[in-house]
Amino acid sequence: PVCGKYQDWLLPNPAEFYCCLFRAMGRLAAWDKLGRYDAYFGEPCPVFDEEQYIAYCTPGRRDQTLRMKQITEEAVFGMLDTGIDYLMNVVRNMMPSDMLNLVALKRIQKELSEMSPWFADMSEYYQGNNCNFNAAMHQNLQADNAFFWRDEYGDLECGVLDWGGFTRAPFCQNFLGCLSGTDIDVMMAHEEGIVRCFRDEYHRCGGPYLEVEDMLERYHLAFITMVYNCCTWIERDIYKTTKKEDIASWSGVLDDRFQANFRVRCRSMTVINAWTYYHRRGSYFKDLFDKWSKGRGKRYLTTYA
Repeated sequence: PVCGKYQDWLLPNPAEFYCCLFRAMGRLAAWDKLGRYDAYFGEPCPVFDEEQYIAYCTPGRRDQTLRMKQITEEAVFGMLDTGIDYLMNVVRNMMPSDMLNLVALKRIQKELSEMSPWFADMSEYYQGNNCNFNAAMHQNLQADNAFFWRDEYGDLECGVLDWGGFTRAPFCQNFLGCLSGTDIDVMMAHEEGIVRCFRDEYHRCGGPYLEVEDMLERYHLAFITMVYNCCTWIERDIYKTTKKEDIASWSGVLDDRFQANFRVRCRSMTVINAWTYYHRRGSYFKDLFDKWSKGRGKRYLTTYA
């Protein structure tokens, strides 16, 4: 591996490495569609359409009470308070200057709380509805889980390490396991191109052709829930290994103490990156949810009554 997790600053051209990783993931997924892993999984990759998925999954779903909706919103709002406190008061020295803005963080908190009753619908139920978006996938293919070389044409290639989480799953959701460590400037400039690398290789190696826009929609719906989920790690993981006061004393992302503390570095950078990316996309994520929930996602929404 060329670097550890959340250390893009050690890569000479991070976007090139992420494109290489996503081409590798595209090949892995396509090979599943060709039956390469059937013996490993004990059966072929399932084939189904959306109507079959709905018919199979819907009978077990029940309407929820308005009280449950309220409880969910309040719980998420409270957990996001923990996230805001962490960003503003604990890792303040690591935050981009535009993120030291309580008004902006409160806007994100409000939007996430409003969407929270349907987190599971957008990041789980909907994600599995099309077999073309489901295949065998590495769960955490960041640069530290691969080895790289240049081929005879000078193109970057990679091999894959750490197969413990190899399984069939909705792969757009799994993009989070790779891109959560990506520097924000790289995400802003290259996110679509990185996803396109997966799509092109997936199709070239035998998988169905997918629209990049559909892949980004699925990935971004899952991303919305991750902004909340990563805040749950603060108290149940970060503070169990390191005191708040110690973290607050670190000078920034490149502080040796921060870089040496693997768990705190990984958890903290996920929180910082997630909130920063959500903020810099403006109203995009809330607009995406509103459009999806009134359109193709409407049939997947939990009903509260």
